[in-house]
Amino acid sequence: MHDPSKFGRAKAFMIGGTNMGFDMTDEAQLGAFQRLYNAGLIGADAVGHAAPEDSGSNQGTAPKRSKSHKKKKRKIARSARKSQARKRKG
Repeated sequence: MHDPSKFGRAKAFMIGGTNMGFDMTDEAQLGAFQRLYNAGLIGADAVGHAAPEDSGSNQGTAPKRSKSHKKKKRKIARSARKSQARKRKG
């Protein structure tokens, strides 16, 4: 129950603020903690999850596929649609 590694993002955020001395029931203090967290001034240790990355990073996005791979996928999809249309007609 009190294992920080099992906390979700929201609970880890709230517990992290409380552990650092912020009153998370007070909107002003919650906002102050949030600004520090978003600015990256608070390390991952405080909240149990990694601090936000730079907005320029592409971590978590799918790798780019080659044009030929995308073209092949489109052709397969088109062929499947045509096949289904023929089955419905006849």
